[in-house]
Amino acid sequence: MIQMETSARVDDEEWERLVQACGGHPLHLPQIQDVDQADNERMHVVFQNGSQPVACALAYQSAGGRFRRRPRRLLLPASPALRADAGTDRALIFEKIIDLAQSLRCKELIIQPQWGTQFEDMPLFSSHVSEILIESVLDTNRELSAIEAGMHRIHRKNVRRAARDGVTVSPDPTLEGLLTLRSMQQVSSERSAKKGGGFAVRDRSFFERLHKSVYSSGRGELLMAMKDGKPLAGLAYVTGAGRAITVRSGSTPEGYALQAMYALQSRVIERVRERGLLELNLGGVPEVAATEGHAQRGLYDFKRGWGGTERRSAGIRMAIDP
Repeated sequence: MIQMETSARVDDEEWERLVQACGGHPLHLPQIQDVDQADNERMHVVFQNGSQPVACALAYQSAGGRFRRRPRRLLLPASPALRADAGTDRALIFEKIIDLAQSLRCKELIIQPQWGTQFEDMPLFSSHVSEILIESVLDTNRELSAIEAGMHRIHRKNVRRAARDGVTVSPDPTLEGLLTLRSMQQVSSERSAKKGGGFAVRDRSFFERLHKSVYSSGRGELLMAMKDGKPLAGLAYVTGAGRAITVRSGSTPEGYALQAMYALQSRVIERVRERGLLELNLGGVPEVAATEGHAQRGLYDFKRGWGGTERRSAGIRMAIDP
């Protein structure tokens, strides 16, 4: 029998230990998610089989907007972290999430696609898949030489080329560095838009909150590629529960020309290994990006060229009946 308990607050260290025991990752941590969910009410959800916790999740309940004109929704920024031996309980755990949404009088349930979660074996959810991402997850619990051997030869070549051309990489813990990354993201977004892609860049106040919550504490790290003292490109990642994921990047036109992003990603892999973390998720692209000629095909090739395991992650958007 699966029991579900919710709490508004749990000690951060205690929660991270539970997330790690359940095989979770940084996106299950409130320090990472709260910045993006500032207007919503956070819940820690724990699923138990008897007295044994078998899964856990963060959930955010929207208030429905000003004057509650928008319907309430329950958002899970990542599917529940499940213990390795909890596979037989998986369907019951997800049914409990629907029960939670109903008890909160939410009209919609959203589960964001992360870290290889799929729903093909759960008919109750499989008909509500809203998007599928392809993620590349690299096993960093290996010798660096073994990781490098699994990289595409073009990636190894571009890492060497960037070093030969004088590109250096170092951490930048400052707010100014994060705001520089924001400016680079605007350049990258415009470059992507010309190819039919593009993405929204968050405002300055978001980056200020992000720095205070995530990067100044060391939960996240920004690496900056430089040449002759000039910033070329930036790549940020966050850590937690024994794993890491790259979360934002940007480049100047000169950075693209000098292959600075290859130097950055290579250094992130090294940094993750130095921290003793098990996995590095290089982030996802829409499933359609794997098709030839798609605007994001280049990004898809860049991510998979580092030799990680390809995982498809499904997102859920489901209307909730009262």
